[in-house]
Amino acid sequence: MSIPLLLQEHSLPGLYTIHFLRTLDFGTKIESFATDRCLTITASSSGFPTTRKVFINGVEITKPDLFYNGLLIIHGIQGFVSHLSPFSCLSTTSLDLPQQPPPTAAFSIMRSMLKEAMTMLRISGYSIVALAMRVKYSELADLMSVTLFAIDDESIFMDGGNGEGRGHAYVAELGFHIVPNRLLTAGGLMGLPIGTMLPTMEGGQDLVVTSAGGEGPLTPMRINYVKVKRYDVVHNSRVVVHVVSTPFHRLDHPVI
Repeated sequence: MSIPLLLQEHSLPGLYTIHFLRTLDFGTKIESFATDRCLTITASSSGFPTTRKVFINGVEITKPDLFYNGLLIIHGIQGFVSHLSPFSCLSTTSLDLPQQPPPTAAFSIMRSMLKEAMTMLRISGYSIVALAMRVKYSELADLMSVTLFAIDDESIFMDGGNGEGRGHAYVAELGFHIVPNRLLTAGGLMGLPIGTMLPTMEGGQDLVVTSAGGEGPLTPMRINYVKVKRYDVVHNSRVVVHVVSTPFHRLDHPVI
């Protein structure tokens, strides 16, 4: 028995409180950190919705929210869950990635690169961004390439540090932080002049380079007046991810 694999199979990307688990449809499957391995969520039909017992692959959660610090949730279970089957994700009620066969080789490559990027984000402190990408997975898989601007998990849960809910808004507005069909690595991004418009996945909503890069740490590159903190935290043949200090704000006036 592989202990590391067992841990991956028992871990889910994202935050699933006991309250949220109780709201899922009976038999919902959620893909774990182990590729193509899903956990099945069921709940008792008796009792009030707020007190229903929740089961993971038939094993009851007896100590819900045993540990929760805003970044990680641990539930205690009654018993032991064995290794998951390769067919564990086969279901009509599932939160896993689409399983339809890719129509072209290019589509297949994009799917593979997206999965690779999401895995790297999960283990690098950007698990919520990875989860948000899963939600938009079918849209992203249709693209040829992606440039994504991310914020880390801590910033999301701290609401961007300003108490205005901007961190949580980032997840809802992920499309505004994605430049489709352009692979802008660090060199290409920093070479853009002030005023460059970058179309996003939000139709008619562009990002604007408000401070050019390459002028040293005292004058960092800014997009929509938001500082780019790190470049190329994830980079493969189809996906590149840069880190920004806060979620982007929409501009009400042109950049001069």
